[in-house]
Amino acid sequence: MKAMLRMAVVAWLAVAAPMAMAQVAGKTPEQAWAWYLANASGDDVSDLYSTLNDSGYVRSRVTAESCQKGDAGLKRAAVKVPVSLALHRALQLCAEARGDKAVADAEVSAFAALWKYAEQQAGSGAWRRPLRIAVLNDAYAALDAMGLEFEYEFYEGFRAHGDFPIEVVARDPESKVERHFRFDYLVAQTVIDRKNPNFGMAVHLNGNAREFIDAYDKAGELSARDVKAVAAAMEKGQLAERIAAMRPIANEGGLLSLGTWLVVCGLKPYPGCADGLVDALLPLAEKKQGMAMVLLSTAYRNGIGIARDEKAANLLLDAADNQWWQRGATVVAVQYQAVLHPDANTSGFEDRLARSSAAGNREAGPLRIALSYEGTPGRKIDAAGIAELSKPENNAKGYGDRLIAMNLRMHGDKAAAAAWEDKATAAGDGESSRRVAERWTTEHPGQPMDAATLALLKHAALEGDHLAMRQLAFLAAGHKQWREAELYLLPATIEGDVDAMYFLARLWGQGFKGVTGTPETARRLYEDLASAPEGAPARRELAIMTLEGRAGIPKDPAKARAMMERDARAGDADAQALYGAWLLSGTGGAKNVPEGRLWLDKALAAKSYLAPLEYGTWLIEQSDDPADHAKGVRLLEQTDAAGSTSSRNSLAWAYCTSRHQDLRAAQKGLQVAKRMQALDQPLSPGALDTVAACYAAAGEFDEAVRLQETVVTQARADGDVSPVSLKNMTERLALFKKHQIYIEPARAAP
Repeated sequence: MKAMLRMAVVAWLAVAAPMAMAQVAGKTPEQAWAWYLANASGDDVSDLYSTLNDSGYVRSRVTAESCQKGDAGLKRAAVKVPVSLALHRALQLCAEARGDKAVADAEVSAFAALWKYAEQQAGSGAWRRPLRIAVLNDAYAALDAMGLEFEYEFYEGFRAHGDFPIEVVARDPESKVERHFRFDYLVAQTVIDRKNPNFGMAVHLNGNAREFIDAYDKAGELSARDVKAVAAAMEKGQLAERIAAMRPIANEGGLLSLGTWLVVCGLKPYPGCADGLVDALLPLAEKKQGMAMVLLSTAYRNGIGIARDEKAANLLLDAADNQWWQRGATVVAVQYQAVLHPDANTSGFEDRLARSSAAGNREAGPLRIALSYEGTPGRKIDAAGIAELSKPENNAKGYGDRLIAMNLRMHGDKAAAAAWEDKATAAGDGESSRRVAERWTTEHPGQPMDAATLALLKHAALEGDHLAMRQLAFLAAGHKQWREAELYLLPATIEGDVDAMYFLARLWGQGFKGVTGTPETARRLYEDLASAPEGAPARRELAIMTLEGRAGIPKDPAKARAMMERDARAGDADAQALYGAWLLSGTGGAKNVPEGRLWLDKALAAKSYLAPLEYGTWLIEQSDDPADHAKGVRLLEQTDAAGSTSSRNSLAWAYCTSRHQDLRAAQKGLQVAKRMQALDQPLSPGALDTVAACYAAAGEFDEAVRLQETVVTQARADGDVSPVSLKNMTERLALFKKHQIYIEPARAAP
């Protein structure tokens, strides 16, 4: 106990000591961490785990004999993993066991230096980073060194968002005060996993998180089983199924499951949703677990699983605050309340937050200010609010600056918001990084994203921003990097991004080489999406699969048309557009041009994004009426202005190759073609075929030949172009070499 107390004193003294005094094997902590992240491997970490076990290090219980057994491993680890708190704690205890005071004191100093550095990197105000550690054992070593007794632990989420915090809770045996520490071991473990083919991507971070959780699950750790239960629950389709999947682990005391259960039933209650929640929380609250007391208080305050009882809620929260370091229970309770009531302010907690702040809690004040602006619609942040949220200690990851930017943007002050987003980005905030990247793209239309901007987008994705993941997937797909696109989309779908799910399903449905999903996988995903009330896009895709007989679905054009008609008659505008287009072309049944045009006009009125392209293309390609041609051009120009690459291609092709004199306009076509070259890189062989035809139509045959030669070469190499299309492309190349333009042949009589 004396050694533990001495270590605790030295650790606290080190907080005020100059960093120059702190050395870890001859390096400053910063240098030691930099060396470790650049040189260590997963094998080194595995060796450390084995060494700690061999030396008998289970918190503070070691002997001279066990230390002798693990001596060689400890020496290896001291070289390879110099940043591990658990390693230095074991070395200190082993030195004390053999009576070597000099070595023990040196290890105490190394430990204290590393702990101080971890705290400095985490920040001292609100929205701190978790304390970075090398292995989870480091967290327990820190508690032991401070003389605290482990109580419980829980992960804050079931997937990584730039980090993967675990909250470890310990109690001071004398004051009985509960201390909460947030640690992250995943980031360091992922950085040294450099040989992973997915290095630097969110899918890599999440994959490593799953591997660690699986390992701790096998070891019987409740916190790991809790994460797996919530992850499994999120894969269920219905809310009731999700709650049912979490109930068993919640009844064992899984706090992530309990907190998720509480929030789900608070936001989307259904009969019986919260049955058993209070019964699961009561035993933990009776054991004086602060987190359970906060959850139970929140249940009482909001009537979740029990009758609403403000008095009982306050009594529970008072009790939790009284035993929680710096009255931190209120801070957590306010955060839960804000999640359950995002549009309401937290004025009822003003006094509580003030008391927490007076007790030294550095999160309470900034949180109160942030929620007062978030929860009060129309309230613009004032100078005092900006001054508080922008403090460096509240921006370890730029979150305070991001909140300022969000408020200013909401009030139309775009320039000021952009400036604060820049600051948040510099501090590492993921969402702000993505917004800055989007701003660059807006300011540089048609230009390939530069390296710095792409790096911002990748950082945002790594921090869990699903919109950044989807944008990166789009960029990868544009370069036919199908596997990379899939890897960006997978974590985005886990985040619940429905657009990413559709993107992924389309990717799988095409059967691209390298992706792990198949057209059959895509069909199953579409079937899951189709069952939702907003599942019309999935039902359209299933209808197209039925039309073509793909993904294990028997080909049945009539059934496909009937499927499309059902959603069209139910009011889905895009189904109306496709159904109308199918009637015009006779797809899935008899051709009916008058009815098809009626459906497309209806879809246009309903603002279908598909209707202008489908209708416009038909009007310029299939109709002989100049009035239809003019309408078709207007529709395609509309979608071209909205960014449709297909519309640009159709317009350029019509202007440059149409058999109708009223449509052909070579110079207009060349202008559109040049915009295709500027905006739509990389161009597919089919799109480049259009561009080449426009150069020929404008009399620039040398450029037309050069481009068409590229078209033919790419088409042969890609293997995605049909033999008929390749033959036509080759014939156009021959025409251009003769300085002849290409004009579409007249349609055969019906």
